[in-house]
Amino acid sequence: MNRMSWILITGICIGVGFGGFQPAQEETALAMSPYSFDGSQASAGNIAEGIEAGSQPSGFQTVNGLSLTDDLKTVFEMKGQPLSILQDEILPSLKTYTFKDCSITLVDGAIEYLVVPAAAGKLDIDGQLLPMDIVKLKETLGEPYFVSEDGIVYKDGANALKIYIDTASGKVTSVHYFHEAAQ
Repeated sequence: MNRMSWILITGICIGVGFGGFQPAQEETALAMSPYSFDGSQASAGNIAEGIEAGSQPSGFQTVNGLSLTDDLKTVFEMKGQPLSILQDEILPSLKTYTFKDCSITLVDGAIEYLVVPAAAGKLDIDGQLLPMDIVKLKETLGEPYFVSEDGIVYKDGANALKIYIDTASGKVTSVHYFHEAAQ
């Protein structure tokens, strides 16, 4: 994830914590209607233990019903009205739309990344509903492309999926779906 994306995600998290989201009011939105793996105490070291990076997953083209090539109109057709819209103060073309099951950040109307928080309970990958459980996700996605201190990355062509994991509990905190180039 590039520096700008990290700054934006941090800002969004801070905004949520301080009540920064406001109900969706944007005219275009209104007009479109439409603990570790084995149960023991987890750490960054044992999260990565047993996971070997390198091979590709079986593939993923959509997450929570959306492809990274979808546009704003398709987002509204699939998700309906957002709960909130947050426009970046520095880059006005960057907007984050929050829905019940995910948030989607778009730049100039194109999806930059999609975030599914663990609180959503489930993740839809190519129409298959999966619990936000690291074991189930690994079974479905196969061997990861890369393992980092804070999560596991899978790639499918130009698309990337990162499962963020709390290093203290070993539980999924969120899943981010993005273009590899945005990393």
